[in-house]
Amino acid sequence: MTRQTKGIILQKRDFRENDRLFVIYTEDLGKIEAVCRGARKIKSKMAGHLDYFSVINFMFASGRNYFQIAGAETENNFLKIKKDLVKVVLCSYCAEIVDIFTRTGQSDKKTFALIKELFTIFEETDKKNVLFFYGITKFFILKLLIVLGFSPELFYCVKCKNKIKPNKNFFNPILGGLVCEDCHKVRRNEQEMRDIQISTSAIKILRFVAKSDFQKLLILKISKPQIIEVIKIINTFLSAHKDRELRSEAWVRKMVRVCG
Repeated sequence: MTRQTKGIILQKRDFRENDRLFVIYTEDLGKIEAVCRGARKIKSKMAGHLDYFSVINFMFASGRNYFQIAGAETENNFLKIKKDLVKVVLCSYCAEIVDIFTRTGQSDKKTFALIKELFTIFEETDKKNVLFFYGITKFFILKLLIVLGFSPELFYCVKCKNKIKPNKNFFNPILGGLVCEDCHKVRRNEQEMRDIQISTSAIKILRFVAKSDFQKLLILKISKPQIIEVIKIINTFLSAHKDRELRSEAWVRKMVRVCG
């Protein structure tokens, strides 16, 4: 039995003597693992189509332990991403996060569309600084977590459930959302000690990011202090939910520190 679907490669590694094993996020099958026979051979016809940061039209055949890649043709190879080191590092970072937070065999077209949209923005956007692309990366992460069911509470206090007012507020990554000033004053355990003060403008930005598509985010005017604050909040929220360290995270932080 064969299946045809679009896919984006998240990870790949050598497998057996001449093969490669790929982790692919597909439009119709979700995340799968698939083997390409002979992909490491110089004369392999499919190897040139099995690249990172590309949307690929795949044909898969069922296998005992893994899908078998029976055909692959590049639909969009996003060449501008591959020529820009900053974009390569950030897209690799996002691919690793998708791999960590998604389960094999669970189909979700929204996740596939989100990855494709991120690549499209990186491909079509030029002459921006590192902080801009890092911010877009963090917006992607927040939207991905929301799609996967890790939506932060951005309108009501996670403790008293009252509506958040534009006063002195806090964000608690462990409890998963905003904490009002009154509840912040009553901290009874270690979880509640993780409150981080958050400005009203940062709350508005997070709400806008959560409900808007990527194209609208490109026209969002944010000052450098605001984007730094929002990135900090998203980073703490990500750290509270990931179950292992990201290999690419150190490279990303070093790049932002040097180039940002």
